[in-house]
Amino acid sequence: MRLKSFHGSNMQEAMAAVRDAMGEDAIIVSMRDEDTGVRITAAVDENAPVHVPQPTEEAKPKLNLSDFQIAEPTDHADALADLLYRHGVPARTADQMTSAAIGFPFAKDLKSLLTSVLEKLLPFESPTPTGNRPVLLVGPPGVGKTLTTAKLAAQAHMQGQRVAVFTTDTIRAGGVEQLESFTQVLGLDLIAAETAGALADGIEAMRSQSDIILIDSAGFNPFDMKDVSELVVMIKAIGGLNAVDTVLVLPAGVDAAEAADIASVYQKLGIKRLIMTRLDCARRLGGVIAACLTGPFQLLALSQSARVSDGVAPITPAEFADILLQAPKGTS
Repeated sequence: MRLKSFHGSNMQEAMAAVRDAMGEDAIIVSMRDEDTGVRITAAVDENAPVHVPQPTEEAKPKLNLSDFQIAEPTDHADALADLLYRHGVPARTADQMTSAAIGFPFAKDLKSLLTSVLEKLLPFESPTPTGNRPVLLVGPPGVGKTLTTAKLAAQAHMQGQRVAVFTTDTIRAGGVEQLESFTQVLGLDLIAAETAGALADGIEAMRSQSDIILIDSAGFNPFDMKDVSELVVMIKAIGGLNAVDTVLVLPAGVDAAEAADIASVYQKLGIKRLIMTRLDCARRLGGVIAACLTGPFQLLALSQSARVSDGVAPITPAEFADILLQAPKGTS
């Protein structure tokens, strides 16, 4: 089946667009009102029925009662479209997800369908650093990089690993002090690097003494070319993307279109990993979905608390589906 979304200023116009593009055999999957009119998602079966010759009596296999108990295809596409709408998922992203849902016609319920769609469209990965590759957290100002760095440091330290923590956030008032307050509790030294060269030298000095190297970077404006250039210089100075695990940090609850635009800039730099923060402060997660599918990014974790002790836990497709299904009812 082929799924497509159509928009019209009213119901008649939207239905006419469906008929013109997909014909009279189109199946209406969902309809919803928008500020600028009506959006209809429709599907059409592009495969014509094929005649299959019947086997002869001799060739017919023996049938048991269980052979007739065939599962009927289920249709949760309308419920999925409604869920994505309530989360504020952009139309293009919603179309991508509902189109993927066609591949799972026997999903037993909405959660199963959503889990399968997420698993198909998004790579999921553990946030635990591996090997001796430094982990660099990047993102716009104020998205939760420092707290996430502290959480990762605390987790690794509690597991008995040797942790080295760097910060390049030396200009912002309190930038160093905020992270230092966390590292002191853990008994770790915080190394402040004011330049890309100093960061590279510090990493080399600590590499043999550490199991994990974490870097909390200053906030970079993704729409300011000067900031973007400085980020590129820093990444190159510490060995490039092949030598460092660079992770984008974004907060849940951010406007979905804005999240997609921000993620797009970092994705073009070659960054492919993502941690979403402040899930506990957000009810509509369209921004999370839009950002993830922009790359697509490997979704490492969803941080759900401001407490360092709660850590940063990996997220599975089923767990992500559970979170999305908790969307408030009757909201837009």
